[in-house]
Amino acid sequence: YRGIRKTGLPAQTIARALLGEATCLDAMGQDEPARRKFLELLARFPGQSEIAGVAREYLASRLWDTPASYMPEEMLFYAEMVKPGDEIIRLASSIRGTPFENPVDSTRTLAADPEATAAQVSSPGYKWISAFLSKAVFRELSKMGGVALGVPAAGDPEKDYLAVLSAGKSDALSGYITSLLSLEKPRVVGFIQDMPLYEVENVDKNYFLAAGEKVVVLGRPRQLVEEAVKRHSTHSTSLATNSEFVNAWSKKKDALMFFF
Repeated sequence: YRGIRKTGLPAQTIARALLGEATCLDAMGQDEPARRKFLELLARFPGQSEIAGVAREYLASRLWDTPASYMPEEMLFYAEMVKPGDEIIRLASSIRGTPFENPVDSTRTLAADPEATAAQVSSPGYKWISAFLSKAVFRELSKMGGVALGVPAAGDPEKDYLAVLSAGKSDALSGYITSLLSLEKPRVVGFIQDMPLYEVENVDKNYFLAAGEKVVVLGRPRQLVEEAVKRHSTHSTSLATNSEFVNAWSKKKDALMFFF
């Protein structure tokens, strides 16, 4: 593939050779060189839509930006939702006609289909919940890149945990998270890699949350959250570099959850 790239062949051929080289590096476990080649392909040949689409799929599906890259290398427990977007779409369909359906969406449904079942929203609690369960919110949530929860091997297994929500292709998810945070009235206690760090008090269980444009990391103690953000931003050793995890993750099935 490298030999082909040095020739004067047409752009499409060179782009395919670059894709082949990146794919080989990926198969050999050379994550960073593969990532750089995929990004080079996208930068040099944006007009090759089909080939660029394959490169984007590789980048989206590999471990470089998954929740595992925020987790410590050694974990007692790790669970990741395999395709969070698909599950959100199923949830959106399942609440139609129930008290949890957003009143505005319900009214539109009835206007288009008089035979449809109206959502009977009577409880104040239902109204509060349904206000957030609109089709617009579901559309953004369906773009999520990943959701995971883990318990590190080091620390107290009954108290310490780390959860990661990756925004994926959603541009508005962080805004929804910030809106929900405002209801809890969290306290900003610092910044990590330009991300605000909040301390959220929930009854007697305090936890810390770092909210960025593309990721939300929460857990406790504070040090665990801070280390998670730094680990990902510096491409340090993580669960995503654990060979046993990588082997299991690459063979995961199309199921609701993946456990490690």
